[in-house]
Amino acid sequence: MIDKQKVIQLAISQKGYKEKASDAFLDDPDANAGSGNWTKYARDLDNIPGFYNGKKNGPWGEWCDIYIDWLFVRAYGAPIALGLLCQPVGSAGAGCQYSCQYYKNKGRFFQTPEVGDQIFFSYGSGISHTGLVIEVNQFAIITIEGNVNNQVQQCSYPHDSSVIYGYGRPCWELYTEEETTTPEPEKPKADKITVSLPEIKYGDTGLWVKVMQTILIGKGFSCGSYGADGDYGTQTKIALYEFQKARGITTNFICDAETWTNLLEN
Repeated sequence: MIDKQKVIQLAISQKGYKEKASDAFLDDPDANAGSGNWTKYARDLDNIPGFYNGKKNGPWGEWCDIYIDWLFVRAYGAPIALGLLCQPVGSAGAGCQYSCQYYKNKGRFFQTPEVGDQIFFSYGSGISHTGLVIEVNQFAIITIEGNVNNQVQQCSYPHDSSVIYGYGRPCWELYTEEETTTPEPEKPKADKITVSLPEIKYGDTGLWVKVMQTILIGKGFSCGSYGADGDYGTQTKIALYEFQKARGITTNFICDAETWTNLLEN
């Protein structure tokens, strides 16, 4: 299970880390401070093959979004981080505008904040800054942000701040619902025919995945732009989760006997 507090506590632990003047002393929070855009955050993500669409440390530019991506990778590992952040492999997510668009593409962009959201800012021309929401109270939105005065800082904004563009919401539910306690499945009704259908799990491919996707789409649960392609990927996982949740059945992301029964009902 994913605990969003893990990334929040990690973000808080980085307060005060200073941007470096050169590619030296990157792990020291204070040494070699400067404005060269060198950080341990970009270095670590550059060392993950294919994480970004190119190297990002140093002269590449600002690092506020790189800092957010680093937090999620450090907290949960690269594959889960990309899923949470709605980013593809080899993404352009080091840039705020691209990162924001990835959330929008998945329907995960909102105007009301929640703890754990990625906040985006606009200062008049495009989206130019980002951070992590660590607290929301009646007075303010509290964030941790990279590249504020060339370091990691905690910031606070009123809810109606004109510089807040909106909030990207990581796909927490894809990873937090899998181990929840679920009710016992209902016994088959006497007037129904019991059939044996294969159990389908995340990552499966083939004809039965396509059958499942076709039924989900027919019931109004989109499987993404590729539709019924026979590949049980992230968008199909979201569709199956939403269907199971709507039916009040086990939200385990598995198309098992209980889920098949509900899918085949009118």
